[in-house]
Amino acid sequence: MTKAKKLIEVAMPIKEISAESVRDKSIRHGHISTLHLWWARRPLPVCRAVIFASLVPDPLDPECPQAFCDAVQDLLANNPLYAPYPDIPYTSIYDPMPDNLRNRLLMFIGKFSPACQKNMLAGKTTPSKD
Repeated sequence: MTKAKKLIEVAMPIKEISAESVRDKSIRHGHISTLHLWWARRPLPVCRAVIFASLVPDPLDPECPQAFCDAVQDLLANNPLYAPYPDIPYTSIYDPMPDNLRNRLLMFIGKFSPACQKNMLAGKTTPSKD
């Protein structure tokens, strides 16, 4: 029996993770790395995304457990917040992103909190607690 590929082996939402990392790096107080000057300011959103994607299997892999596919289907498939949107990937005109379980899971990794999304669209900043 072979194991299913992990999601990180297939794809990662780099555009969203990078945007969240930029926001995370600009936090000057209320962030764990500001407790001491010696700590390196690692972008925590990237770390979280990489760890999550390295732990979960790719839902489109034939060897993926059916229970995991069912869980992703139940949690993300009917939520419009996690539907792929037109400007991902950058070449969406030539290579549109289909609405499937893998891409829903990638959108789950790359999405910010609803408050952060609303503030970003309005050009405002979001407190670190949100």
